[in-house]
Amino acid sequence: MIIRSILLISIFMVFAGCAGQDPQPIEYGKDNCTFCQMLITDHEFGSELITQKGKVFKFDSIECLVAYSQMPGNYDPKTSAVFVTSMLEPDVLFDARSAMFVVSKEIDSPMGANLAAFRSHADATKAVKDSAAVHYSWEKLLSTKLD
Repeated sequence: MIIRSILLISIFMVFAGCAGQDPQPIEYGKDNCTFCQMLITDHEFGSELITQKGKVFKFDSIECLVAYSQMPGNYDPKTSAVFVTSMLEPDVLFDARSAMFVVSKEIDSPMGANLAAFRSHADATKAVKDSAAVHYSWEKLLSTKLD
């Protein structure tokens, strides 16, 4: 009976110690960007990165998330969770790995890279009519130097 109790307590402690990687609400007007330290105010561009251990890093723009993720040791594609908001659904964080990212002169993002996220390519092409717009997946965006 003692062994069984120890085993159950051990299992509970393992699961209790596992960090969640669900998106955390961004407190617009209160949270600061991890990368540039600006106050996060624009609901269309908020984003976050969560480490395997559950540490949450919040960003005022997707370009800050990308720049932070490109720095060695900050982002692990196997264990980090990344979330973005869509221009069409402000305040709703969703997995950046499934997003379509667009750079266009029609987009006025907080850090000036003209970058926004959308849930799908179809959403992006409906929202951004700029024929010169460039579309990226998360993986492609990470390998791109943004201006």
